[in-house]
Amino acid sequence: MTHCKRFETQQLLALVVLLCFGLVPVRAQSKPDAERYAREGFRLAQEGRDLPRAEAELREAVRLAPNNVAYLSALGGVLAVQEKFAEAGRHFGQALRLQPDNLSIRRNLAAAQWQQGLLRAAGANLDGILLADPLDQPTILLLGIVTTELGQCSKALELLESAMPLVHQRPEAALALARCYYQTGNHARGQEALERLLSEPNRPDNLFQGAAAAAQAEDFETALRLFSAIRSRYDDRSTLLYNIAYCLYRTSRFRAARATLSELVGEGQAGSDVHSLLGWSYQQEGRSEEAFQAFQKAIEADPRNESNYLDLATALMDEKRNPAALSVVQQALRSVPASKILLEMRGLLETTLGHYIDAVKSYSEASRLEPNDPETHLSLAVSQSAAGDSGGSFETLQTGIERFPKHAPHLVEYGRLLLAHGADGEVADRERGASLFQKAIALDSNSAEARYEAGKLALEQGDYEQAIHYLNAAAELTPRRSGIQHVLARAYARLGKLEEAAAARKRFQSLKREEDAANPRHYGEHRTIPISPFAQGGGR
Repeated sequence: MTHCKRFETQQLLALVVLLCFGLVPVRAQSKPDAERYAREGFRLAQEGRDLPRAEAELREAVRLAPNNVAYLSALGGVLAVQEKFAEAGRHFGQALRLQPDNLSIRRNLAAAQWQQGLLRAAGANLDGILLADPLDQPTILLLGIVTTELGQCSKALELLESAMPLVHQRPEAALALARCYYQTGNHARGQEALERLLSEPNRPDNLFQGAAAAAQAEDFETALRLFSAIRSRYDDRSTLLYNIAYCLYRTSRFRAARATLSELVGEGQAGSDVHSLLGWSYQQEGRSEEAFQAFQKAIEADPRNESNYLDLATALMDEKRNPAALSVVQQALRSVPASKILLEMRGLLETTLGHYIDAVKSYSEASRLEPNDPETHLSLAVSQSAAGDSGGSFETLQTGIERFPKHAPHLVEYGRLLLAHGADGEVADRERGASLFQKAIALDSNSAEARYEAGKLALEQGDYEQAIHYLNAAAELTPRRSGIQHVLARAYARLGKLEEAAAARKRFQSLKREEDAANPRHYGEHRTIPISPFAQGGGR
């Protein structure tokens, strides 16, 4: 997650970095002038009124007494409070080399490293402190935050839960705790940690980051409460309203989402992301023409963003306006010619429209752009088969199986092609096809396609019990697919199980009606739920 500001720096440094100001200057190491500069720097730093001047005084003290640990630490602290973390870290590091057993300096160095994103170095220093003092609460707190950012949530939870009094005083720690609860699947505790932010006086930035954490965990109701709580107080109104609208969209409040986005449009603050989400809100309300207009405005706002074209093309496909969708993709490729996803979209539309030779060209270009994508390679093979080039399809699939030996769909498609166009004789091709389907099932236990094909083949070979076994497994994996029920009804009928056959036929008819009514999306399902710019902070 990208933060507009890592956390409340002043508050955190008051807890850790400013501990250095309690150090007493070591007179034996100091020249009189150095001590005079240091005392003035300490005074100014502790008063917090003129940090640049405090920095200048302490720099002069360090110049005159470069090995004075207290001066180095104090200068590091002043630099850190001014968010000059790299330079602060250098002074803390120099002080620590002179006094390696000083835990306060090591903690301050770790805080500066954390602020620079040097998480592993910070964690190592904090671990070292806890070896010497296992009950050091500020260190436990900071290590909990660092380990959260490292993705070590089990360790982070153990640390943060052991320092709860401090966690409740530090919004950045409460946010880390909430993120860990969400990441470990404990949404209730995550909500509880974030609700505490609402119940106490807090900066809007903290509530924004808390809302972002909830949204990333798809707890959109909690996110919406936190975003809404700062609607009149957050500086970046456009980012906040967009995120409110996104949460409304994700909770199926499409009209409210549209109204919120329309505010931004009316204020002239709508970028392509706003128009895109507005388009999907219209689309969900069944207002396709307004959706198309919004998507077109998103394209005009950012003509180099391929996702804007995908939005419009996908919405057109929803309405079965495939030639218009293809025109949009062709337009997009003129602006973004080296886009693999646009080439794949063009290939899909060309296949849908029966332009199979064109589809082969599109998938070939996409595969050249990203040769290590097994799905693109497989799409090329399928398009070659559809274009009547079974030889080319066989060759592409053989290459794919060698290059992607653990990609089950390649094996399934090769088996299908063998059964349709094999050259080794019907029996040999069926045996090899069955072997390929079995291998695909072994590679991917969730492959409904492999079980479906194995079931169809077993039915053709008269092994009805085996066919039913495979088809029921496929139906369990994809329960809304009508075609499986159709074949399953035939298998039950061949075995003489007429009641089961009738039930499967009834399920087939019901699912087929649902499929026809639903007008399913053919491409870009990932675009039906817009990508959110949560926690981008000061702007988009």
